[in-house]
Amino acid sequence: MSDSDLTLYVVVGFALIFPLFWLFVVSLISLTGGWRRLQDEFPDKPTAHVYRRLSMQSAHLGRLVGGVSYRNTLTIEVCEQGLRFSVWRIFAPFGKPLFFRWNEIEADPSNWLAWPAYRLRWGDGDRNSMLMRCKTVESIAEASRGRFVLPGD
Repeated sequence: MSDSDLTLYVVVGFALIFPLFWLFVVSLISLTGGWRRLQDEFPDKPTAHVYRRLSMQSAHLGRLVGGVSYRNTLTIEVCEQGLRFSVWRIFAPFGKPLFFRWNEIEADPSNWLAWPAYRLRWGDGDRNSMLMRCKTVESIAEASRGRFVLPGD
């Protein structure tokens, strides 16, 4: 086997193996982080009227230890009936958007390491929560037209 044959095999092998490995890793993150479970519990409502779209947002889904950090990969849509969260397709090829009705969400002041943040909660426990920057949650509250009120407002 010549060097050029070996190079060809390595390039073709990488082109076949890397996408499969990527799909495996992002699917595992979706499964262990809870997105897959949540997409079944809170399916998208595609007919919801969108008031505002926030792109390239960050959040930490679930517990701080054992949860998943979505840094600059979330799109948040503030809709008439609630909030829609979606992850860029490259990071969640099989992930579907989540939709939370306004009456299912509550916000608690919290900290993200040393920075002030809000923990959005739905249902019971930390596994049903998302930690987000204050500025993002305040933008959501402002765009919701009074449907989502932060504590102390």
